[in-house]
Amino acid sequence: MRIGLVVDSACDLPGDYLRRHDITILPITVRIGDEIREDQRDERVTLDFLQSHVAERGAEAETMPFTVDQITELFLRKLVIDYDYVFCMTITRTRSPIYDNALQASYAILNGPPPGTTRRSPCAWWIRRRCSPRRASPRSRRCA
Repeated sequence: MRIGLVVDSACDLPGDYLRRHDITILPITVRIGDEIREDQRDERVTLDFLQSHVAERGAEAETMPFTVDQITELFLRKLVIDYDYVFCMTITRTRSPIYDNALQASYAILNGPPPGTTRRSPCAWWIRRRCSPRRASPRSRRCA
């Protein structure tokens, strides 16, 4: 059984830990003026971006969570293929809409929440359902 972990880029885990344990980053978008970058937790890239733009237009800086469509695309492109289960850990919904966006993306992937699911349910159920044994091909045991 392959289990994946997704954390948003606001997490406080060191980059080498994320790479060593193959933890996927759910990026946020950083915008300073007209320049937009995805925060993928690459310290060098982030520092270069901030140093080149903060001094000029730091007051214009803002972060934006990935949209439902961006999260859906990330999960369908990578995580549904690589894992049987995925746990998605985000910053609390009172601080950012990224949790709600991830939850809506999970519903979009499965065309709606499963019966008995509440809004507080973790995102893991959708990967499990997407790659359930009844959907796996007999030869490969991968999602059909």
